[in-house]
Amino acid sequence: MRDRIIGLAAVSLMATAAWPATSLAAEISVRGSAIFADYIMQPFESDIEAQSGADVRIAAGSTADGIQALLSGEANIAMTAAPLDAVITKLNQADPGSVDGSLLVPHPIAMSKVAFLSHPSNPVKRLTLKQLGDILAGRIGNWKKLGGKDLPIVIVTGDPGNGTRWLVEQRLLYSSPIAGTTRTVGHGSTAVAEAVAKEPGALGLGTGVAATGGVATIATDQDIEQPLIMVTRGQPSAELAKVINAARAASYQAGRARKSKGGETS
Repeated sequence: MRDRIIGLAAVSLMATAAWPATSLAAEISVRGSAIFADYIMQPFESDIEAQSGADVRIAAGSTADGIQALLSGEANIAMTAAPLDAVITKLNQADPGSVDGSLLVPHPIAMSKVAFLSHPSNPVKRLTLKQLGDILAGRIGNWKKLGGKDLPIVIVTGDPGNGTRWLVEQRLLYSSPIAGTTRTVGHGSTAVAEAVAKEPGALGLGTGVAATGGVATIATDQDIEQPLIMVTRGQPSAELAKVINAARAASYQAGRARKSKGGETS
């Protein structure tokens, strides 16, 4: 009997010693931009957790989703795919005074570029940013006016909370909304690319890291750089800082992987 008690005590002690390794791991909710999640967080989730020691819960949606979840306390970190000032402007346009930018602290993680996507059959291979602005503003509505086929231009973009859409509106439309014929396909540049591949008249607003396979990329006279940013409410705690630093390390790995495949390296 005494041996049995000692044995049970030993098992109990072992279980108690092992318990803190899992129970003390901080659960960190990271929500927002689907392209950020697709490019960095989800492919390197296990690395980020191992480096930070956190239990990272990732929810991919839109840039708007991330900021709103952060402000409501549902997320610890927001993922955005546009400059924070553009994000704050757009959210306050939709709901004046809803976002106090002084509460938010940006943490740049990586840099991509906006990609203007077209169907592979489209003969138009290069446009200026002015021409693209005219398309988005509704002043040009047919590819024929740009030397292409007689096809209506259908702007394919993420939902109104999409970071890439906000960035393009900020740069080319001075933060005004897109006025051309638009097809909204939900979250993320991957969904945009998939839709463009099926629509001969499409002009997709995508991200360089997702512009692969089944679509063409229209060259432009200037690049529109797209920051991928984590945002916290105030300065991050030690636990959040570890996750942010681990995400930066993951972005470096992602960049090396794309470079080895001949993709975008910024």
